[in-house]
Amino acid sequence: MEINRNGMVLCPFHGDRNPSMKVDSRYHCFACGADGDVIDFVSSYFEISPTQAAEKIVSEFGIDAETKHAVNSESQNAISLRERKNIYMQYLISLEKEMNRWLRDYKPKPGDEELHFLFSDALHRIEFVGYLIDTLNNCRTDDEIKIFFDTEGGEIIL
Repeated sequence: MEINRNGMVLCPFHGDRNPSMKVDSRYHCFACGADGDVIDFVSSYFEISPTQAAEKIVSEFGIDAETKHAVNSESQNAISLRERKNIYMQYLISLEKEMNRWLRDYKPKPGDEELHFLFSDALHRIEFVGYLIDTLNNCRTDDEIKIFFDTEGGEIIL
């Protein structure tokens, strides 16, 4: 898929001749209504479950993600705030490294008419990812971590 300067692509979910899908942190097709985040996209595109889509993303991008399953919903009701912080921090650091690679590998050369979409994406998002890393790193108490996830880290950005 090639994303044009306006962040539009040909939608893979219908016979698109003109770019009708907007792509940024989410995607939305103005022609067929396809909409969602990266996991929804991979799930629909490859016709797999959302869980399989998340696993595919982790595998293909080389993200070191540790998954833990609750054995007893009462004793391990949900992942602890500190575990969530550690997993999200690992994700953000991996994302920042990947974006730095995109900035290096897809840097425009003289005469390039369009920016590569990965370079453009990294250019727009890397500062925010760094901000999230710094902010989360400064969260020391469970209350601070909870406030972070309630305000800054509510959505995973890909």
